[in-house]
Amino acid sequence: MPLTRRRQRVRIFRVERVTVLAELTGQILNAVQEQSRDGRITCAAARKLAEELKVSYKVIGKAADELKIKIKSCELGCF
Repeated sequence: MPLTRRRQRVRIFRVERVTVLAELTGQILNAVQEQSRDGRITCAAARKLAEELKVSYKVIGKAADELKIKIKSCELGCF
């Protein structure tokens, strides 16, 4: 029985979510925490951090969500 489009999207989302959550290491969480000020981090700082750590913007965004840190001054809508 073929999967419907909705089920295909749900399956893809679950795989991506597990992959992103698996990449949230202590190093990434610590780096995001150190870059934040008053529970916020700028979009530019988050993108720079992602490039330095060689992870996707999505991983940095998930780390910020996990730490309850807001991304401010978003320039490209990456997060």
